[in-house]
Amino acid sequence: MSMSYFSSYLIRFLLLSLSLWAGVSQAESLYLQQTKTVEITEKVLAETLEKLQQSKTRELRELLAVAPFHKREPVKPAVEEAFCSDCHGPLPHSKDERQRSFLNMHSRKVACTTCHYRPEGITLDYAWYPTGDNPDMDESGRITPFHQGELIAVPAVGPFAIELQRQWHLAALPVKARLHRRIHGPLEKEGPGCTDCHHQDQRFLDLEALGLKPEEIRSIRTNRIARFLGQKSPEGQQLQLRDLLQ
Repeated sequence: MSMSYFSSYLIRFLLLSLSLWAGVSQAESLYLQQTKTVEITEKVLAETLEKLQQSKTRELRELLAVAPFHKREPVKPAVEEAFCSDCHGPLPHSKDERQRSFLNMHSRKVACTTCHYRPEGITLDYAWYPTGDNPDMDESGRITPFHQGELIAVPAVGPFAIELQRQWHLAALPVKARLHRRIHGPLEKEGPGCTDCHHQDQRFLDLEALGLKPEEIRSIRTNRIARFLGQKSPEGQQLQLRDLLQ
């Protein structure tokens, strides 16, 4: 890549960034503030560019023409969907065949940023959003992080997400790579381990403060599937019914 070629894309990215980040009138969350200071090295940029070149558009299969044995229903979106869903969809976990079904079950009740946004040295509060402190008010509510009362997640219908989507469709691949790195920079690729929540001594989430009933808390902390998946097992080992009975 020639210097002039690189410079032209860098200028386009800077102009795009100014229009994207400066044009947002909503109160900035801690996450949005951190996207502005993400370090973008040439190595990371090259890796991101390669990743985007190899990525394929994901398509969710429609309901099967012949219904399966277990009832399968469409995924109901949350009332206030985060902009993560624009690319990752309602079932974001796909690579880890051993855990992906269990992880995707969490997507209905746990926001993406609860697991993937854990800034070092910063205390976050967790609450049901958009239903407040009562999970029974609306089945589409999710456990979501807040910082000093400000929502961390960026709504898919907010000005930042709408402008980002518009710019993304217009941008060339090198510019997309920089945008991708900037919006993913503050996030953790890997979420917490199973036993960080599904264990008697878990301290990641205050389930009592979130309004869960004693029997619900006990069910979460003693979940057999989570206990099995939390064990170190040979790669490719499949979950079998007898494992849940041990």
